[in-house]
Amino acid sequence: MKLFFIFALVTIQLHANSTTLNASESKGIYPSGLGCNPFVVAGFIFNAMETWKGILGYNKYQVSNLGKIRKMSYKNYMERNSCFRTYKEILMTPATDRDGYLRVGLRRNGKRKHFYLHRVIAQTFIPNPENKPCINHKNGIKDDNRIKNLEWCTHSENTKHAYSIDLLDKKGEKHHKVKLSNDDVVEIRKLAADKKLMHKEIAKIFNISRSHASSIIRNEFWNHI
Repeated sequence: MKLFFIFALVTIQLHANSTTLNASESKGIYPSGLGCNPFVVAGFIFNAMETWKGILGYNKYQVSNLGKIRKMSYKNYMERNSCFRTYKEILMTPATDRDGYLRVGLRRNGKRKHFYLHRVIAQTFIPNPENKPCINHKNGIKDDNRIKNLEWCTHSENTKHAYSIDLLDKKGEKHHKVKLSNDDVVEIRKLAADKKLMHKEIAKIFNISRSHASSIIRNEFWNHI
Protein backbone atom coordinates (compact mmCIF):
# COMPACT_ATOMS: atom_id res chain seq x y z
CA MET A 1 0.00 0.00 0.00
CA LYS A 2 2.83 2.40 0.83
CA LEU A 3 4.55 1.63 -2.47
CA PHE A 4 1.35 2.38 -4.38
CA PHE A 5 0.95 5.71 -2.54
CA ILE A 6 4.58 6.72 -3.37
CA PHE A 7 4.11 5.74 -7.03
CA ALA A 8 0.94 7.83 -7.22
CA LEU A 9 2.71 10.89 -5.77
CA VAL A 10 5.60 10.57 -8.23
CA THR A 11 3.17 10.21 -11.15
CA ILE A 12 1.26 13.33 -10.10
CA GLN A 13 4.53 15.24 -9.65
CA LEU A 14 5.77 14.09 -13.06
CA HIS A 15 2.61 15.29 -14.80
CA ALA A 16 2.54 18.61 -12.96
CA ASN A 17 6.21 19.42 -13.48
CA SER A 18 6.17 18.33 -17.12
CA THR A 19 3.30 20.75 -17.72
CA THR A 20 5.25 23.51 -15.97
CA LEU A 21 8.36 22.70 -17.99
CA ASN A 22 6.49 22.82 -21.30
CA ALA A 23 5.14 26.24 -20.41
CA SER A 24 8.58 27.41 -19.36
CA GLU A 25 10.17 26.15 -22.59
CA SER A 26 7.64 28.08 -24.66
CA LYS A 27 8.78 31.25 -22.84
CA GLY A 28 12.45 30.45 -23.45
CA ILE A 29 13.32 30.00 -19.77
CA TYR A 30 15.30 26.77 -20.17
CA PRO A 31 18.51 27.00 -22.21
CA SER A 32 19.00 24.88 -25.31
CA GLY A 33 21.94 23.16 -23.63
CA LEU A 34 19.54 20.98 -21.67
CA GLY A 35 19.29 18.65 -24.68
CA CYS A 36 16.31 16.99 -26.27
CA ASN A 37 13.02 16.29 -24.52
CA PRO A 38 13.82 17.28 -20.91
CA PHE A 39 11.35 16.13 -18.26
CA VAL A 40 10.99 16.58 -14.50
CA VAL A 41 10.47 14.08 -11.69
CA ALA A 42 10.14 15.40 -8.12
CA GLY A 43 11.93 18.61 -9.04
CA PHE A 44 14.83 17.04 -10.97
CA ILE A 45 15.38 17.78 -14.66
CA PHE A 46 16.28 14.80 -16.87
CA ASN A 47 17.38 14.92 -20.52
CA ALA A 48 17.26 12.48 -23.40
CA MET A 49 20.60 10.72 -23.15
CA GLU A 50 23.42 11.71 -25.46
CA THR A 51 25.51 8.60 -25.91
CA TRP A 52 29.21 8.81 -26.72
CA LYS A 53 31.30 5.99 -28.22
CA GLY A 54 34.96 5.72 -29.11
CA ILE A 55 36.04 5.69 -32.75
CA LEU A 56 37.67 2.44 -33.81
CA GLY A 57 41.38 2.97 -34.27
CA TYR A 58 41.31 6.53 -32.91
CA ASN A 59 41.08 6.18 -29.14
CA LYS A 60 41.47 9.91 -28.44
CA TYR A 61 38.16 10.68 -30.16
CA GLN A 62 34.47 9.97 -29.56
CA VAL A 63 31.27 10.59 -31.52
CA SER A 64 27.73 10.88 -30.18
CA ASN A 65 24.32 9.64 -31.30
CA LEU A 66 23.37 13.31 -31.76
CA GLY A 67 25.97 13.87 -34.46
CA LYS A 68 28.80 15.46 -32.45
CA ILE A 69 32.48 14.64 -32.18
CA ARG A 70 34.95 15.40 -29.40
CA LYS A 71 38.59 14.89 -28.57
CA MET A 72 39.10 13.38 -25.16
CA SER A 73 41.41 14.78 -22.51
CA TYR A 74 44.80 13.09 -22.41
CA LYS A 75 48.37 13.48 -21.19
CA ASN A 76 51.42 13.69 -23.41
CA TYR A 77 54.99 13.35 -22.19
CA MET A 78 57.20 16.32 -23.12
CA GLU A 79 60.77 15.05 -23.41
CA ARG A 80 62.28 18.53 -23.59
CA ASN A 81 60.78 19.51 -20.22
CA SER A 82 60.73 16.00 -18.74
CA CYS A 83 57.09 16.33 -17.72
CA PHE A 84 53.56 15.49 -18.78
CA ARG A 85 51.28 18.03 -20.46
CA THR A 86 47.53 17.64 -19.96
CA TYR A 87 45.22 18.42 -22.86
CA LYS A 88 41.59 19.19 -22.02
CA GLU A 89 38.58 17.62 -23.68
CA ILE A 90 37.30 19.70 -26.62
CA LEU A 91 34.14 19.58 -28.73
CA MET A 92 35.38 19.59 -32.31
CA THR A 93 34.03 21.81 -35.08
CA PRO A 94 33.91 19.91 -38.40
CA ALA A 95 34.61 21.61 -41.73
CA THR A 96 31.95 21.72 -44.44
CA ASP A 97 33.00 20.57 -47.90
CA ARG A 98 31.71 22.07 -51.14
CA ASP A 99 28.87 19.53 -51.30
CA GLY A 100 27.62 20.36 -47.79
CA TYR A 101 28.97 17.33 -45.92
CA LEU A 102 30.88 17.63 -42.64
CA ARG A 103 34.49 16.43 -42.51
CA VAL A 104 36.87 15.99 -39.59
CA GLY A 105 40.60 15.43 -39.31
CA LEU A 106 41.67 12.72 -36.87
CA ARG A 107 45.27 12.35 -35.78
CA ARG A 108 47.03 9.08 -34.96
CA ASN A 109 50.75 8.38 -34.58
CA GLY A 110 51.54 11.91 -35.70
CA LYS A 111 49.56 11.63 -38.94
CA ARG A 112 46.24 13.33 -39.70
CA LYS A 113 43.56 11.68 -41.83
CA HIS A 114 40.25 13.24 -42.89
CA PHE A 115 36.88 11.48 -42.68
CA TYR A 116 33.25 12.27 -43.39
CA LEU A 117 31.57 12.70 -40.03
CA HIS A 118 28.36 10.94 -41.06
CA ARG A 119 30.36 7.85 -42.07
CA VAL A 120 32.30 7.75 -38.79
CA ILE A 121 29.05 8.03 -36.82
CA ALA A 122 27.30 5.35 -38.89
CA GLN A 123 30.26 2.98 -38.55
CA THR A 124 30.29 3.55 -34.79
CA PHE A 125 26.57 3.30 -34.02
CA ILE A 126 24.63 1.66 -36.87
CA PRO A 127 24.99 -2.07 -37.68
CA ASN A 128 25.62 -2.86 -41.35
CA PRO A 129 25.07 -6.63 -41.67
CA GLU A 130 24.67 -6.45 -45.47
CA ASN A 131 27.90 -4.44 -45.83
CA LYS A 132 26.20 -1.66 -47.78
CA PRO A 133 28.68 0.97 -49.01
CA CYS A 134 26.70 4.23 -48.83
CA ILE A 135 24.87 6.28 -46.19
CA ASN A 136 21.63 8.20 -46.66
CA HIS A 137 20.68 11.35 -44.80
CA LYS A 138 16.98 10.50 -44.53
CA ASN A 139 15.77 14.11 -44.45
CA GLY A 140 18.23 15.24 -47.12
CA ILE A 141 20.05 17.62 -44.74
CA LYS A 142 23.70 16.74 -45.20
CA ASP A 143 24.96 18.16 -41.91
CA ASP A 144 22.26 16.49 -39.78
CA ASN A 145 24.27 13.53 -38.54
CA ARG A 146 22.04 12.27 -35.75
CA ILE A 147 21.88 8.49 -35.97
CA LYS A 148 18.10 8.57 -36.46
CA ASN A 149 18.74 10.51 -39.68
CA LEU A 150 21.33 8.07 -41.08
CA GLU A 151 20.92 4.69 -42.77
CA TRP A 152 23.17 2.34 -44.70
CA CYS A 153 22.23 1.86 -48.37
CA THR A 154 23.49 0.66 -51.75
CA HIS A 155 24.55 3.04 -54.53
CA SER A 156 21.22 2.41 -56.24
CA GLU A 157 19.23 3.04 -53.06
CA ASN A 158 21.23 6.21 -52.45
CA THR A 159 20.42 7.56 -55.92
CA LYS A 160 16.73 6.63 -55.68
CA HIS A 161 16.50 8.31 -52.28
CA ALA A 162 18.09 11.47 -53.67
CA TYR A 163 15.50 11.61 -56.44
CA SER A 164 12.65 10.83 -54.04
CA ILE A 165 13.39 13.90 -51.93
CA ASP A 166 14.29 16.13 -54.90
CA LEU A 167 18.02 16.31 -54.20
CA LEU A 168 18.50 15.21 -57.80
CA ASP A 169 15.76 16.79 -59.87
CA LYS A 170 17.43 16.59 -63.30
CA LYS A 171 18.78 13.61 -65.17
CA GLY A 172 21.72 13.08 -67.48
CA GLU A 173 22.85 15.94 -69.68
CA LYS A 174 20.37 18.33 -68.05
CA HIS A 175 22.02 18.11 -64.63
CA HIS A 176 23.93 21.31 -63.75
CA LYS A 177 27.09 19.43 -62.66
CA VAL A 178 27.21 16.91 -65.49
CA LYS A 179 30.56 16.03 -67.09
CA LEU A 180 29.25 13.49 -69.58
CA SER A 181 26.88 13.45 -72.52
CA ASN A 182 24.40 10.71 -73.36
CA ASP A 183 26.76 9.57 -76.13
CA ASP A 184 29.61 9.33 -73.61
CA VAL A 185 27.54 7.04 -71.39
CA VAL A 186 26.67 4.80 -74.34
CA GLU A 187 30.36 4.61 -75.28
CA ILE A 188 31.40 3.81 -71.68
CA ARG A 189 29.02 0.85 -71.57
CA LYS A 190 30.15 -0.29 -75.01
CA LEU A 191 33.80 -0.26 -73.95
CA ALA A 192 32.94 -2.19 -70.81
CA ALA A 193 30.96 -4.76 -72.79
CA ASP A 194 33.97 -5.34 -75.09
CA LYS A 195 35.97 -6.27 -71.95
CA LYS A 196 39.20 -4.90 -73.42
CA LEU A 197 39.63 -2.13 -70.87
CA MET A 198 39.40 -2.08 -67.07
CA HIS A 199 36.96 0.26 -65.37
CA LYS A 200 39.76 2.54 -64.19
CA GLU A 201 41.09 2.82 -67.76
CA ILE A 202 37.65 3.75 -69.07
CA ALA A 203 37.29 6.30 -66.27
CA LYS A 204 40.60 7.91 -67.25
CA ILE A 205 39.48 8.30 -70.87
CA PHE A 206 36.38 10.24 -69.81
CA ASN A 207 38.04 12.08 -66.90
CA ILE A 208 35.76 10.63 -64.22
CA SER A 209 36.40 8.52 -61.12
CA ARG A 210 36.58 4.75 -61.34
CA SER A 211 33.59 4.41 -58.96
CA HIS A 212 31.55 6.75 -61.20
CA ALA A 213 32.44 4.73 -64.29
CA SER A 214 31.56 1.47 -62.51
CA SER A 215 28.19 2.86 -61.40
CA ILE A 216 27.40 3.87 -64.99
CA ILE A 217 28.39 0.43 -66.28
CA ARG A 218 26.18 -1.25 -63.65
CA ASN A 219 23.27 1.07 -64.59
CA GLU A 220 23.21 2.61 -61.12
CA PHE A 221 23.85 6.05 -62.66
CA TRP A 222 22.39 7.25 -65.96
CA ASN A 223 19.95 4.34 -65.84
CA HIS A 224 17.49 6.29 -67.99
CA ILE A 225 19.70 5.60 -71.03
